[in-house]
Formats: sequence, C-alpha cells, structure tokens
Amino acid sequence: MEDKTSTLRLIYPQWQGGIVNHWMPDLPADDASRGYYLGAQLLNILAPPSPQKTVEVPISLDINDRETDLGISARKVILKQTKAALELLHENAPEKIVTLGGECSVSVVPFTYLAAKYPEKVAEMSKAYEAWAKRCMVEHYPGQKKK
Repeated sequence: MEDKTSTLRLIYPQWQGGIVNHWMPDLPADDASRGYYLGAQLLNILAPPSPQKTVEVPISLDINDRETDLGISARKVILKQTKAALELLHENAPEKIVTLGGECSVSVVPFTYLAAKYPEKVAEMSKAYEAWAKRCMVEHYPGQKKK
C-alpha cells in the first residue's frame, strides 16, 4: 500500500537555548552549548536514508548573539530562528514532521504547526488525557482550573 502522506525531515540545529556548560566543566561554555548544533547534524547523517524532503532551519553560529532580552538568553535570535522554522513548515505544508534538532525548544514549532493543522486531533488527545488523569487520580497543577 502506498503512503500518500507527506512527511518533512526538519533539521533544526538550534543551540542558543541550551545552557549546559555547568554539566561539562572541561569544555569551554561556548563549545558546550554549540554541541547541540553538531548533534543535529550527526542525527541527520545517522538517520536512515529516506525519500522524505529535508529542509534545514538557518541558524546563527555567532556566539555573540546571546544577548539577554526580557530575561531570556538569545531571545531575539531564537525568535528569528523560530519564525524561519515556521515559514519552512508553511511553505512545505507537511502532514507529518520528523525533527532532528538541537536543544529542547526545537519541538515547539513542529508541535504548534501540527496542532493548528489538526485541531480535532488535539481535542481528541486532550479528552483522552483528561479521562486517563481522572482514572489515575492525577492531580492538576496548583492554580490550574479543574474542569
């Protein structure tokens, strides 16, 4: 059976949000954080070959682009890269996304794009989670409204 869905391989080597030098004291702080960039590139090399279209989010490698704005390190650069990633997704309009990325926040753009594309699935998953949480007596976060 032929798969009619479009899947996009998104290489997203963002490193600016990863402040990990305290875990790797033997490495200079700048090198420790930029390891996320290298990690994304290695994932792309090691991932099995695929017929999926591959696009890469343009990422600044300038270590001096880490100015703190509104209490967020490299906020302006991260926002610029986030917008670039979202533009790539809208241009390619995939149904599924495989993200090979850097630090944790690279998942935000694909999740946001897919949530907007499939609101009925989000509602379905939310309902399923709420039912599971009720069965398992999972408490809501303090201050969160109960339904």
